Amino acid sequence: MDYKIKNPKILGDVIGLYSVAEAQAKRIGFASGKLNEPAYNAALQDWVRQIANDAKSGILITSNHRGIRTPVDALMSEFKAGNGGHFMSEDENLNITTCCYALLYDLNAWASSRGDQYTVTHDGWWIDESGIIDPTRQALAGLPAPDGVADESVPVPNSKAPDLTKLATREQLIAAFGSFTGMNMGWFNNQKDTPTLFAACKVTGQGGRGRIAEPLFCPYAVMLWLIDPKRRKGGKLGAEKAWQLLEDHFPVVYAVHSVGDPRQPD
Repeated sequence: MDYKIKNPKILGDVIGLYSVAEAQAKRIGFASGKLNEPAYNAALQDWVRQIANDAKSGILITSNHRGIRTPVDALMSEFKAGNGGHFMSEDENLNITTCCYALLYDLNAWASSRGDQYTVTHDGWWIDESGIIDPTRQALAGLPAPDGVADESVPVPNSKAPDLTKLATREQLIAAFGSFTGMNMGWFNNQKDTPTLFAACKVTGQGGRGRIAEPLFCPYAVMLWLIDPKRRKGGKLGAEKAWQLLEDHFPVVYAVHSVGDPRQPD
């Protein structure tokens, strides 16, 4: 079975293990063409457990987010040290799959015994979980809107429009900060719970004729909220680790604000 995983360009061919579990679970959850949520959740849990076990045993070779092959124990120790001695969950398997990565080559070596193969794409249509093309993500990726998608749903750069190269989707924020804070899609559900997070939203999501445009956030503003010691939601995140994550995942944004980086230069 072939699986295509859409990966942020900054990660190249280094793939988060949780994305692999999601790819496997989606095949089962959408087997009928529509989402079967119980089947999806059950499959996701099973694959998280299997991937974590294979990573711990060394059957699946793991790496850090820069693609340097690193054993699971070392990756988890690094995560714990950078996150105030805490993990985001009591579920060890979930912690492993959200903190560890694998090179595409190593991932396919692991998957070959099942007849599976993974490919990575950094372009093409951005499609949400319901199979609907997301025009805002298209614009963020610098791609044209497909035929049949109204142009007005795609932000058009002008002097007053926000710079989309300096904004991020919810998924991109989760990919950057989720492993260290526990951030997930649930954080974006209720504005009353996380007003500062919603204040960082620069492009609001819009619906229209069966499509939903993704809201876009300022990663720098989100990072400042995440390192605020008064933040009560999720795990704590140290300032130095937060700046490292901002630089790794949002280099354009980091370049604008790098003067505030508290880390000592190399």
